[in-house]
Amino acid sequence: VGWAYAIPGAGGAPVAQANAQYMLLDWTPARGEEGSSHSVCVTARQARPPHAETVRCWQVRVARCHYCLTGQETLAQVASRFGTTWLQLWAANSQPRLERDGSLHEKRWTDVSDPHRLAEGGKGLISLGPVYHARQGDSLDSLATRFNTRVQDIRELNPDLAGTSIVIGQELCIVPGICPREG
Repeated sequence: VGWAYAIPGAGGAPVAQANAQYMLLDWTPARGEEGSSHSVCVTARQARPPHAETVRCWQVRVARCHYCLTGQETLAQVASRFGTTWLQLWAANSQPRLERDGSLHEKRWTDVSDPHRLAEGGKGLISLGPVYHARQGDSLDSLATRFNTRVQDIRELNPDLAGTSIVIGQELCIVPGICPREG
């Protein structure tokens, strides 16, 4: 189905376009890709002669300490997967988030008080906790002690960790053990 729309042309004046086709690229990174970067390129090609073609590429960085809800999951299930509580996840996502442009982004799904259901739709990106930047003298053991968690939990949240050494400035997802675990 084609739609007419206008795009800015030379000098910013709108240029009408007819029969435009729109496609949505939906990608969810796999576990273990946290902190990685990917190039995403799209090629747009005219169906009719002269078959003009353009390629656009973007760099996409997979954020640490975030998780994409599938729409079927509950906060309690996600909390269990990451060794925390539903209440701690709720708290990590209940405050408005300050965007890079200075605007506030309100998070709707936290308007629920039941850990076994999410707001309408239940899909989206949630924060698991803060991203920590390693300092001199940090080790997995010292961080586990400082944040009241376990080395195993830090490793599970950072599947790209190799060995036991941490580099100064390295980003780590650490979910502090603030709330007691549900048994």
